[in-house]
Formats: sequence, structure tokens, C-alpha cells
Amino acid sequence: MSVRINITLRCRLSGDPKDYQLLNEMAGANRYTYNNALNHLYKQYEETGRSDYSYQDLGKWYTQHKKNIAAWLSGYSPDKVKLILKDLSIAYKEFVKGKRGKPKFKSKRRKQSFPITLYQNEIKETEDGNGYLMLKRGVFIQIRGYKKQISRYSNPRFLQGRIVKEITDRSNTSRRKRKNKYKENKWFLYIQCEVDAVERQIGTIEINDIVGIDRNTGQVADSNGIIHYLADTKKEEKRLKVLQRRRSKKQHGSNKAYKTNILIAKKQRKIRNKKNDCLRKVCKKISSSSALAVLEDLKIKNMTKSAKGTMENPGKNVKQKSGLNRVILKTAWGIFEIYLGQKMWVIKIPPHYTSQKCSRCGTIDKKNRLSQSKFKCLSCGFSMNADINAANNIRDTGACSFFQSYCSLSEGFGSKECTLSNRAMLHRTFKTPLIIHGRKGKKGVSQHNSHEK
Repeated sequence: MSVRINITLRCRLSGDPKDYQLLNEMAGANRYTYNNALNHLYKQYEETGRSDYSYQDLGKWYTQHKKNIAAWLSGYSPDKVKLILKDLSIAYKEFVKGKRGKPKFKSKRRKQSFPITLYQNEIKETEDGNGYLMLKRGVFIQIRGYKKQISRYSNPRFLQGRIVKEITDRSNTSRRKRKNKYKENKWFLYIQCEVDAVERQIGTIEINDIVGIDRNTGQVADSNGIIHYLADTKKEEKRLKVLQRRRSKKQHGSNKAYKTNILIAKKQRKIRNKKNDCLRKVCKKISSSSALAVLEDLKIKNMTKSAKGTMENPGKNVKQKSGLNRVILKTAWGIFEIYLGQKMWVIKIPPHYTSQKCSRCGTIDKKNRLSQSKFKCLSCGFSMNADINAANNIRDTGACSFFQSYCSLSEGFGSKECTLSNRAMLHRTFKTPLIIHGRKGKKGVSQHNSHEK
């Protein structure tokens, strides 16, 4: 029996202004259906004391509503309009169980998205390998990067998709040099599909295959002695503050405020893309020389809590703590952990005393840390970069705990007191997609599967 896993792909939709106009109309039809169905549930609860929020009941309401009131919905495929009711059904069910708040009506001025079904004939592939999504009968829109992304995997089976409009532009085109109404239309197709996978087992792991990583603010240090600096977004953040001040002076809900929100969204998107690009490059560089990564089990949510306190017990150094929280969230420790886990095996260890412990003799003393970047052991005189020393401690502790040896964690990895051998067999397997077309590999072999030993 073949192994199958689910993956999600993101592709850009490219078409002419008529295609973008049709996508806007479809988004409006989904928003109309969602809001009217939600209004129907609220009225039904006021009249009868209960709401029929199941997807089957909402489907019956949709058929009657389309037949009696909104006949114009017949101009769109039910697979592209009716499926939004499943989102409403799930949201209302979680609201009834107390897992989330009350569902709200969708606004035209927020990010537009709607789910679609992907049957076998929904996406057509041409002879040159390009893919096209059928919006309605006889109307197709190009999927950018279809050959590069979707066709890389073996036997893909589409499960469900979602079309998302990332940013909109409703400014006056007569006042701009480029009079393109659809210049800022960025539509994306998120595809959830099932592909063939292989169970890969990490075989013999040596000491050199293990890397310890210390996450800091603005940088990442590994046990190989390399400090990876993350993306510098000071220029974009400075411009973002100017735009946010400009928006605060506009009247809420006005067109000028909405245009400023568009500029803010574009700047935030640029910052996000810049960070994600840098994080992926750092993860690729680390995974190219190691097979097993050890991280600290940091409670990021607790570390970034506000220090305000209460009226009875006010907090201390509130501004300093808020600045530290901002820098931690900006560094994106959680996203780095996710990206690294996509490329190599990752384990976590308790983070206690990793920055105060000497990686040579094992002495723990908070006075060993002279400054943010300097470390000098008061016992043996060993000195090195503080972040790299912490990464070495993370590697040693993770290696001992992972291989379940009897070595003492107070001693260095590979010392006389450590009973862990220089290599060990790891009998653990994990699933990775079976890639049939590599990005830059030789003879169709992808770099994604290059860590098999």
C-alpha cells in the first residue's frame, strides 16, 4: 500500500481584466451568500429559539433563496459559490460549542477569499505544461508556476482549493500615470492535494551531523560557529510608521483611509516576504550541512506577554518589556522552527542554563556571561562568542537526551564522562513527499530528499 500525505500549494492567478472582474464578482457572490445565510440563522434563532446551521440545511436554504430572491446567482457555478456555506456551518458550530466568538458579517473592504471544489476537469494542463483554472464554463485563468510546483509531485489528487485576493486597489485611475484598474489585483490559488510520499529513515548519525541552534533577536547562531543574520527591515518599518500615522488622521471608514490601508498592506506584505525569504535561505544553509537540529523549547507566547500588570499590582519596566516583545515577534522564532522542520529533523530541549554553562568544562555560573556577545568561564578560562557557546550546549544536551544515553549532562559531549559513542543508529521514520522533478538537482533528483543516508 502506497504512502500518501496532504500538502498545500500556493500559486498566483494571472489573467486579463475580464478575468479579474469575474473573480471580483465571484467574491461578491460568496460574500452575499455568506452574509444572507448568517442573517437567516440569526432571524431563525430569534423566532424559534434554534438555528439549523448544518451544511445540508444551509444548502436547502440556498436553493430556495436562489430560486425566489437571488436568481442572479444562477450565473455562477454552485461549486464556486455554495461552498462558502460550509465555512459558515463550521464557524457557527464552534460558536455554539463555545470555542470561538459569534460569526460576523463579511465586509467588502477586507481580504476577499472563498473556497472552491477542484474536480478532475477543473484544472486543465496544456502541452507546454501550463495550468488553467476553470472559473465557469468556457472561462479559464492561468495558474502561474503550475509546472514548477504541482507537477513536481507524484500522482497529485486535488482535494479542495481556496481563492484569495491579497490586496485591492480602488483609487481613482484618472489621477494616476498608469490607468490600469487591475494593477494591484493579486489573486492566489491555494490548493490542498494528496500526493505520494516515501517513508525515509535516518540511518547512522555521527556527531558532525548534529547541529545546535540558539535563537536570538535578529540573528541565529549554530554550533558550527556561524551566526546567521536575519533580514533588515528598518527602512520598510520606518515607512510603515509614517503611513500608520497618516491613517490615524483620516476619518474612519472614508475612502482616503481605505487608500492608506492599501499602502499599509503593500508595505506589510513586502516586510513579510523579505523575512520569509531570509528565513528560508538560512534554513536551507543549515540543513545542507547537517541532518539533525536541536532547538530550545521556548514558550514564545509566555515570553511575549505584556508587563502592564493590574491596577492593584502595576508592572515594572513596561516600555522596555514591550520593546523586547516587539523584537522577539519580529524575529519570528516560530516561523523559523516551522521552516527548519520542513527541511530536516528537529528536536527540542529545555532551555535552562544554556547561556550560562561553559561548553568545555560544564561549569554553570551567571557571571560567565560578561555581555550580550562575550562569554568567559570563571573556572577554566575558556572564552568565545556567547551565542555560539549556547548553541554548543544545546547540541550537547540534545544529543545526549535524543539517543537516550547515560551520559551526565553536566559534562561536555564527547568527554571522558560521556558514555555516548561517536555514532548511533536512529530507528525513526518520517514522511516526505515523493518529488519527481527537482528544482536545481542533477538528473531530476530534488534537493528536498538529499539527507537520506
